[in-house]
Formats: sequence, structure tokens, C-alpha cells
Amino acid sequence: MKEKGRLDFLNLLKFICAILIALFLHYRDHFLPSLGLVNHFDSNTFLSFISNKSYIFTELFFIASGMIFIKVYLPRMKTQNWNLKDLLINRIKRLLPYLVFTTILVYVLQLISFKTTGTLWSFIGTIDFNEVIYNILYFGKGVANNLSLNGPVWYISILIFCYVICYFISKNYIKHNNAFIYVIPVIIGVYMFTGVPFEKYSLFVNDRIARGLISYFIGCILMIILDTYDNIKYKSLIKLFLLSVLVFLFYMIFNWNYELYIGNLNIFFDFIVFPAVIYIGYNSKLIYYLCSNKFVKFLGNLSFDIYMLNFAILCTIYIIIKNMNVTQVYLDKNWLKIWLIIVVVHIVVSILF
Repeated sequence: MKEKGRLDFLNLLKFICAILIALFLHYRDHFLPSLGLVNHFDSNTFLSFISNKSYIFTELFFIASGMIFIKVYLPRMKTQNWNLKDLLINRIKRLLPYLVFTTILVYVLQLISFKTTGTLWSFIGTIDFNEVIYNILYFGKGVANNLSLNGPVWYISILIFCYVICYFISKNYIKHNNAFIYVIPVIIGVYMFTGVPFEKYSLFVNDRIARGLISYFIGCILMIILDTYDNIKYKSLIKLFLLSVLVFLFYMIFNWNYELYIGNLNIFFDFIVFPAVIYIGYNSKLIYYLCSNKFVKFLGNLSFDIYMLNFAILCTIYIIIKNMNVTQVYLDKNWLKIWLIIVVVHIVVSILF
């Protein structure tokens, strides 16, 4: 396998995660309540888990970013003398246009919703223009644990925060060659997530910061381990073992009362499920050949569009439905058709965007 393409499988994982978050989690948390509908996916054990627990897949975006930092940006810091300014300019040029555009778009759609239906879409809806300013200045307000006007963008402020922390940690790593320093943010994140009685909207000390620290730096550690022990023997046995563990764990999740055995689902997936999936993907020739093509790379790029445009699309469909003045009985009877329309619109709009 060529070294350059070994992370291409992350494109497919990111696409799957974006679909699950946009079309199941946000659909359940924001779209259905705004129309007063029940979640029909709850009638199926698998779909109920996906619909109710897809928030955990946001962590995979952080893990992928941590891995890419070690694989791409750390060598640049070593050989090209990349400084913090170079890193932030590189990342903000990629993230800020999406943030500004989607925030303003969702705000305009909220105004249209309020003027045409008398209601705001989603429980975090607002027509306060100050929220637009706050969301842009604070990159989605995730560092303060506030819900963003365009819900998904809370992730951006946490990601930039992790980039900054990782830069300084990586400077120390380059100087002292001690990878243990990447463990420190993970420990802080776990303690923050499970042991600190923080206020709901605490700045830099909240569960969203904790989620970002844990998953992002697990990604860093995982990438260092994968590179360091790339020539280890018995890779096939390790993959078979990890695959067996994953099969058992998913059987337990869908057939037992898993909450009695797992506890915090975020930490469980961060420490066990996602690393196992990534190890298998990184070392599988079959997955390498399946994912090393332009189509899968296209899906990886599409994932960010789906994630960022999700609220705007759901809000637009909500406005159309409310202005059609259809009954609750009609909406409940045709829920699957509505959901399939949402799926198609997400894909089409994301491709066009």
C-alpha cells in the first residue's frame, strides 16, 4: 500500500458520520419536534440507536483531524518551520467561509420562518441579529458550550481550540520526542467530562470542550502509534481480534441493556470502537483499494457540506411544510416520504454547493 493513500478510508467514515448526524440525529432533535411529530425510527432497535445516539459520530471528525495533524502538519512544523500563524491561516481559510455563509443563511431562514409561519424552526431558533455576530466571532460558540444559531458549527470553535493546543504540544514533542505529552489533554478531557460539576455554559470548561480534547488527541496518539508500529508482526491476527471485539460489542449494544455495561457512550467509542475501526481501516489492503479513488475522496469533501448545510436544509423544508397547511395526520402518515425527500435534498444541495 502506498503511504499517501492510507488515510483515504477516513473520507468514507466522515461521509457516513455526516449522513448519520444530519439525517437521523438532527432530524430527530430539531425537525420532528418543530412539526410535533414522533420518531418512527424508534420502532426498530438499530435505527433507534442510530437516531438517538448519532451525536457520538461527531467525535470521529475530531479523531480524523487529530490524525491528519500528526500526519500532515507535524512534518511541516519539523521541516518547513510552520508556526501557529501558518496553521491558523490554513485552517481558518477553510472553515471561516462555511461558518459565515451558513450562519447568515440560517438566520435569514429563521426570519422567513417567523414572518411566514409565526414560529421559529428548532428550539435554538432566534431572530436576534446579535447571535449572528456572536456565532461568527466565536466560531460557533462551542467553547462556551452555547448552542449555535447554525447548530452543527459549534464543532468549529472546538476544533480551532484543539489545533492551537496541539500546536504547542507538538512543539514540545519535536523538542523532547516524548509522545506522552499528547495524553495530557485526554486525561484533562476525561476528568472534565466525568468529574467536574461545571456550569452549563462555562467558557473552556464544559462537556463540548471535553469531547473535543478527548477525541482529537486520541486521534493524535493513534496516528503516532500507527506510524511507530507500522511494521509490527501479526497484523492480520490483530485485525481479526479487533473485528471480533467490534462484532461482540455491537451485538451487545443492539441486544442487551448496554447502558448497564458501557456507561459513558462517548468515551466508550473514543477509546475502543473508533480506534479499532481505524486500525482495521488503516491496515487493510482491501479497504485501501476500495477507498483510494476520486469518488470516495469526493464523498469525504461532501461530508463537510452535508454537515454544515444541514440546518439550512431542514429549516427550508420546515418552512415549506408549514406554509402548505397540511394536517398532523397527513405528516405522520407520510413521514417516510418526507424523510426520503430530506435525504435527496441534502445530497443534491451538497453536490451543487
